[in-house]
Amino acid sequence: MGSEKTEQLQSGIQELLDKNDPFKFIRSVEPKTLATILKKEHPQTAAVVLSEMPAEKNSEVLGFLDWGIRVTIVNRMSNCDGMSDLAKKRIAEVVCR
Repeated sequence: MGSEKTEQLQSGIQELLDKNDPFKFIRSVEPKTLATILKKEHPQTAAVVLSEMPAEKNSEVLGFLDWGIRVTIVNRMSNCDGMSDLAKKRIAEVVCR
């Protein structure tokens, strides 16, 4: 396979992955801005969003939240593993509005 064809294939694969990742845009939001958005959401919603973030960004966002809500969100994050992909997608869509 030629390098041009390989690049096209890789680009196509990446495009598909991006379409299937509802949290891609949210990951690009600055931590302080994301914290401001999540303060207005239910703690379980915030937990789902933060569970989809890289650890470093997750802790940065948590640092902008009040201690009480931070503890609640961290406790709820442990329950996010069993959540369906469809439910996570819907949460991402709501937060992006």
